[in-house]
Amino acid sequence: MSRTPVIALLDANVLYPAPLRDYLLHLASLGVYEPIWTAAIQDEWIRNLVKARPDINRAALEATQRSMDKAFPGSIVMGYVKADYLTEKNSSNPPSTGLKTFHPSSQSRPGECQDGFFVW
Repeated sequence: MSRTPVIALLDANVLYPAPLRDYLLHLASLGVYEPIWTAAIQDEWIRNLVKARPDINRAALEATQRSMDKAFPGSIVMGYVKADYLTEKNSSNPPSTGLKTFHPSSQSRPGECQDGFFVW
């Protein structure tokens, strides 16, 4: 019996800090799930890390990004629908790394696995 692979979107808040990113990517390398992300998510974690740690070289972080993309071909999502229903729309101080989901269907809800795509 064939099993549908679990696909998990890794948002910026799990790609930075590095230990969490390394752990999640290790699990993905073992085949536990297939990681996906967008170029905007990659840019967000790099931008946030450079802001918090100006001593870190941005070029080195971009090399990490390229290594991730190479290690997990097909991980970059394009043509997605942005859903912000998890963040408070009336918040005057939204979190810098709010929960965002990117999914193929506007009917998806957090915690659902739809066609092998897990919405976080």
